[in-house]
Amino acid sequence: MSFIAQCVRALRPLSRTGSNFWRRRTTRRYPRTQTKARLQPDLVYDDQGREHCLACHLCIAACPTDCLYIEAELSLDQQREKQPRMAEIDLGRCLNCGLCAASCPQDAIELVPRAGIGSPLKRNMVRNGPQ
Repeated sequence: MSFIAQCVRALRPLSRTGSNFWRRRTTRRYPRTQTKARLQPDLVYDDQGREHCLACHLCIAACPTDCLYIEAELSLDQQREKQPRMAEIDLGRCLNCGLCAASCPQDAIELVPRAGIGSPLKRNMVRNGPQ
């Protein structure tokens, strides 16, 4: 193969790039569909401020980052065996994946729209009571 043929063969793919160089640039709107709001987990309480949680720890087992902490105690209510004495969600460690809410049999964790959770203090990133 001659030198000129090799040069033409090497430059042929660049001709497509060169022709696109002078075209008007257009950008598609991405994403084309409306994105959903980022959601974060939150504990569910009834009207009296009692948690729906049964302290079964299924949400803790489902969480990939161990951002949930539940301390159980015996329940005074006859319908429940135990109840959480303390339940916390560390939003600083949370990935907002929703696995905890999906694994809860009582729907004691719900996903709510995220509202300005950024804080320089870690204690402000831990949810542990009715808000």
